[in-house]
Amino acid sequence: MKKNFEKLKIEMKYELSMKYWESIYECLNGTSLRGYLEYNSDSLPNLEELKNLYSLLEKEEIKLKKGYNKKDVLKSLTTNPFILKYDITENGININNMSEGNKSFVLLELIIQLGNNEFPILIDQPEDDLDNRSVYEGLVKFLRNKKIERQIIVATHNANVVVGADAENIIVANQNGVGTENYNERQFNYKNGALENQIKDSKDILGRRTIQEHICEILEGGKQAFERRKRKYKF
Repeated sequence: MKKNFEKLKIEMKYELSMKYWESIYECLNGTSLRGYLEYNSDSLPNLEELKNLYSLLEKEEIKLKKGYNKKDVLKSLTTNPFILKYDITENGININNMSEGNKSFVLLELIIQLGNNEFPILIDQPEDDLDNRSVYEGLVKFLRNKKIERQIIVATHNANVVVGADAENIIVANQNGVGTENYNERQFNYKNGALENQIKDSKDILGRRTIQEHICEILEGGKQAFERRKRKYKF
């Protein structure tokens, strides 16, 4: 069974469980297995070989180690030997070969894509362990598409996530401290608005800057840092 979400693909398949086989093999007498090379500890037998093993045990052509009961072993042999496995790939790359950041992003995609819920989802720093190219080309595009269907609230320190994903309401937080005093000395204070919000007041550190200025200061390192990088890149 396969499911496709554009470049993300999930293939579900059943495989014989190694744990199942190890529990069966542990019961078998090694001496009586000498003529049956298909039964070894390193490889899984197929279904036909398991069926044949049942017959061999029933006829006692393959014996059990001391302390094991034939009835119990035969019962274990007839339990479900399969496990469900998921093979997940994106752009042809298996999830097992991805970086930790890309694995997290793929799992985030799965949670949102497979969920039927419509309530808001809160995501804490989804950019962790992702380089900025992956953030912009993968995470940002995904957020822009999904926010049409569902409200997404993101805690982030990455400018690409805020600006690139067209955040509609940005909340800036400030903790009261020396040089960062809040109005009425509140421990925490907040200011929110759209990127285009140009409202200022003189009450405290949050009020003295627009939302755009806060973004530049917190996420870009300030206007001077932003301009310096721009000059270095010669854009």
